[in-house]
Amino acid sequence: MATDATPSIDSIRSQLPPRHALESDSEEESSSQRHNVQYKESDVSFIGTGFEPKPTLIVVNGHPGAVWAKSADLGDEIGTVVMGSPTVGTVCKANWTSANIIVSEMYTTLPVSAKHAYAQAIIDKFKPER
Repeated sequence: MATDATPSIDSIRSQLPPRHALESDSEEESSSQRHNVQYKESDVSFIGTGFEPKPTLIVVNGHPGAVWAKSADLGDEIGTVVMGSPTVGTVCKANWTSANIIVSEMYTTLPVSAKHAYAQAIIDKFKPER
């Protein structure tokens, strides 16, 4: 039986927890800080040699791309794609295709606000027709 000093179980269950109990303020701050950054194509650099424009570009991304890359014979790694300080992509030259292959975001994930600049830099560098 509830007294005036202690709330009843039913009144506790019917109340929603405050927002800060559900979400961390620090996550919210770091997320909003990342979205305020303006990324440019000049933030992307290509390290390695042998980059040449080809009509076809294959880009595999994230966990599915990593799984595919493990089973595909990607041949030699000819370079990396860096945005800021982390390596975001690996450029490979496989014997079974004439296309450039980029395995992207296997070990790091770009913020959504950086993806356009990253993709545009890759397109400008490799100049694929499709």
